[in-house]
Amino acid sequence: MYAIPGRVALVTAASSGIGLACARALARAGARVAINSRDPERLAAAARQVAESAGRPVLAVPGDLTDPEVPFRITARSRANSARSSCWSPTSAAPAGHLRRARRAGLARRDRQRPVAGDPALARGPARMRNLRFGRIVHVLSLTARQPLGGLATSNTLRPAVAGLIGDLARDNAVHGITVNAVCPA
Repeated sequence: MYAIPGRVALVTAASSGIGLACARALARAGARVAINSRDPERLAAAARQVAESAGRPVLAVPGDLTDPEVPFRITARSRANSARSSCWSPTSAAPAGHLRRARRAGLARRDRQRPVAGDPALARGPARMRNLRFGRIVHVLSLTARQPLGGLATSNTLRPAVAGLIGDLARDNAVHGITVNAVCPA
């Protein structure tokens, strides 16, 4: 990874897995890192891990991004710590737990709407980067955005919609010096 000292990176769903690995890599590359997750205890443990690997503090802001107030709370906490996000790394729209439940019994209406509900909150990230005339947004999506998998009807339906949102964000924000990309592991 390139050295990125002075940059600020927000990594969502950073309490484990790909989100935690991204936070560690960004911190080791020199970025000031803010992390987010819904579980405050796991987030605190992740913040300690990232801080230890980077040798500097990490800002941890718990909250569910489907709550429209959470992105504002993250921004306010970042500003209070003299940080302006230049990287925004939203993770997959539908948590793995939701997909496991979908395989077993299908999702309740509320759970089917939840993955899409969070994305408008993530879409506000570029608005905060426009003042900087710079930003990098990397959305960790899923293989199901391009290739439907058996037993994942909800994911097979929602992920392509999220990919479309990412494409719209990319086109709309390119003129502001902001790039928006999706990575589909696997």
